[in-house]
Amino acid sequence: MNTTELPLRDIHLPEPVSWWPMAMGWWLCVGTLLLAGVLLAWWWRGAPSRRARRAALGELTTIENDYASHGDGHACAQGLSRLLRRLALLAGEPCAAHSRGESLHSVLAGLSKTHLPLDVLDVVRDAPYSPAAATAIDAARYRAATASLRGWLKRLRVPRQTTASAPHAAV
Repeated sequence: MNTTELPLRDIHLPEPVSWWPMAMGWWLCVGTLLLAGVLLAWWWRGAPSRRARRAALGELTTIENDYASHGDGHACAQGLSRLLRRLALLAGEPCAAHSRGESLHSVLAGLSKTHLPLDVLDVVRDAPYSPAAATAIDAARYRAATASLRGWLKRLRVPRQTTASAPHAAV
């Protein structure tokens, strides 16, 4: 038999494997990476609020422990007032260091989903400035004020841009 008469072709390689369309496993990897990126960005965005909330709750615990051990209502009211003013400074309000009453309440209203409890405002209105006013408030009102402030602090939301621009006001 003559080999020139046979219709044989020379050895040839198959077409190269295309990267598109990707296999299902690659789609799962891409989707997982995108989901991880979104979750990481969401977590990173909430980190300043979590840090401020944790620090404020720690300071409130210290105030409560000091009041429980010493029973000094004046020092408790001063500590609560100091904590609230630092939170207001953290919200980006420079006038919060010397605001009182309703103006402090309006500054702090934007930091949480709920308004600051009125019993906390009653305690920090006059008691930090007058020992006589501090002794006029009974222990149950101090405990109620710190308990309601703890509930308010658990819902605290600090805007990210204010924490970046005001590191001196960290709680």
